[in-house]
Amino acid sequence: LIQRILENICASIEVDRIGINTHCLPEVIQNWSSESSFSGKIELFHENELLGTGGALKNAETLLGQKTNIVLNGDVLADIDWKKLLQHHRSQKNLVTLAVQDRQHERRVGSDENGKLICIDKDCTTPGVAHWTGYACAAVYDAEFLSLLPAGESHVVPYWLENDKVGVWDIGKEKFWLDLGTPQTFAQATLHSLQGEKRFLAEPLKTPFDTKLKSTVVIEKDVSIGSGVSLENVICLPGANIETGAQLQNCIGGRNFCQQVTWPELIKPVENTTIGCGGSDRQYYRHGDNILLKYSLFEENIQRQIQLTAAFKNSGVNVPQIYSHEPLKRQLILEDLGDTTFREYVKNTDSADIQNILHDIMENLLKLQFSDVDKCPLIKTKTLDTNTLLWESSYFLERFVMRVCGLNEDFSKIKEEFKSLATEVNALPKAIMHRDFQSENIMIKNNKPYFIDFQGAHWGTPFYDATSFLRDPYTNFDINTTQPVKEKYLKTLGEILNMSYEKCRRAFYLCGLQRHMQALGAYGFLTKIRGREWFAEHITPAMNFLQQDLDALPGEFPALTKLVHRLEWK
Repeated sequence: LIQRILENICASIEVDRIGINTHCLPEVIQNWSSESSFSGKIELFHENELLGTGGALKNAETLLGQKTNIVLNGDVLADIDWKKLLQHHRSQKNLVTLAVQDRQHERRVGSDENGKLICIDKDCTTPGVAHWTGYACAAVYDAEFLSLLPAGESHVVPYWLENDKVGVWDIGKEKFWLDLGTPQTFAQATLHSLQGEKRFLAEPLKTPFDTKLKSTVVIEKDVSIGSGVSLENVICLPGANIETGAQLQNCIGGRNFCQQVTWPELIKPVENTTIGCGGSDRQYYRHGDNILLKYSLFEENIQRQIQLTAAFKNSGVNVPQIYSHEPLKRQLILEDLGDTTFREYVKNTDSADIQNILHDIMENLLKLQFSDVDKCPLIKTKTLDTNTLLWESSYFLERFVMRVCGLNEDFSKIKEEFKSLATEVNALPKAIMHRDFQSENIMIKNNKPYFIDFQGAHWGTPFYDATSFLRDPYTNFDINTTQPVKEKYLKTLGEILNMSYEKCRRAFYLCGLQRHMQALGAYGFLTKIRGREWFAEHITPAMNFLQQDLDALPGEFPALTKLVHRLEWK
């Protein structure tokens, strides 16, 4: 929470130093601060005994007595325009400026017509007040205020009231503000952090396949869930133990407790409508002539994206330019490639033009796959190796076969086939892989293809990208459209890798098995776990491709073939 607060402030104004009171959880805050991105600016001020709201400031006088500072509570989420708050403070020549909001609060702030503080009165009975507001738990102090406070325990309110240079600034009634002091407000804050998403399930996912997830569900790490559990509007905190058969609704569960709450409404992002409809947690918005990419606290691939963009551009691959990166705001400003994905492009394009651009796409794919690795050494930190391939096939079993199709049985023979498949795919020659090379990740601008969402790129077999795109469930091309493109690509790749066409064709279908199982696992995850039901429409074409992959390798995977024939889904 402190990290979120600091990111919010430092994204708006320049902050020299940060002081944190550590009476509460000193060891936790010490450990966090030493590893935080703000570590070089943080100074900790410990209170052995509580000193009050004034004593806490006096205790940090060596820092706060140097210049103007912002003081705020550490258990509040607030959407405050810090720059305007500071500007108001300085323009009014205040000694202290309290951030306030038109809402109920235990500290009701009374002010006059000129925005000067008159009283703090929870009953709102003091005469002469022009405006009653609630304290927003944030204030700007000039350094000299510290000299008014005595050493030891004290409280700031009396010192506010006896000074005629204390004013208020209204943050705006529409602004988000939340004190996390109760289970109810904790639930509200959780939904606010989800930013319109219905689910958050920490990895590695340990929810049993028969767990029913309804409406909003948050499952943190180290949560134990029995079989036959139903969760509807539930937050499971670390250490929670949900017993077999439990039917939980509208509650927060933790270690040895379950607290019922009145479930708040799902928070909708207040920003402009997002663009794109993919399965990731990234959000894209129009931002003038560019694209604003906002990423979550859990995003791990931003630096990879920045470095890969530079490497791919150097190799002549069409990828969007990155204009700026603001880590504290967790956002990138990117080149706007328009709204036409390849998936949309093919809907209104004749087959001849589609074939032309397909050839163009595959030529650009080869440039990406054989970009200069020395200019981007981090690519080999993620490898599509045997372990990753086995994870993909287990992903298919756990998140599609079990969760979507409802089968839970002895899969030992199938797993042996998965091991054989992964071993052969891993032995194929390696190059740079996009890893999610499909029609939603190719934009068409001025009849030229551009590649996006390559931040998860791996070092692995290039055949995987080829089958991902040419046999993409989102497009489901007629074979007559893709066959010439596939043959040309495989022949070219065979020349580069010194492989026969037959070996290339076999590699193509082996990778098809891997990719289509991975895609089906993803559709199961997105529909059953993340609650994005619209991905279910892609299950049937993905299953058709999986069957075709098996038909192209007759008799080699009998257990998987038998399973695929038995699968049923809605």
